[in-house]
Amino acid sequence: MRKKETGVREVDEIRERIRKRFGDISPAEMAEILKIDVKKNIHMEGGSKLAFIDGSPVILIGYRVSLLQYPKCIAKEIRQYLSDHPSIMESW
Repeated sequence: MRKKETGVREVDEIRERIRKRFGDISPAEMAEILKIDVKKNIHMEGGSKLAFIDGSPVILIGYRVSLLQYPKCIAKEIRQYLSDHPSIMESW
């Protein structure tokens, strides 16, 4: 549980650093800043997942996911990516 709390704090810290530099941004813009592609996956019906394609992070979103749900899915996967890769914190 302790590790999860630390990860959340680091993600919040990164988000604040990005907002200070770029202003208030959407999850899609944050993905662009972090160089994470967002693609619709025809092989996934719903949900989202973070994958690595050719060494680059990509957020895959199911083809039945509503456009209104995209920001929520992107934000969830960015949080997961940042908590799994705390070294990104050093560059911000």
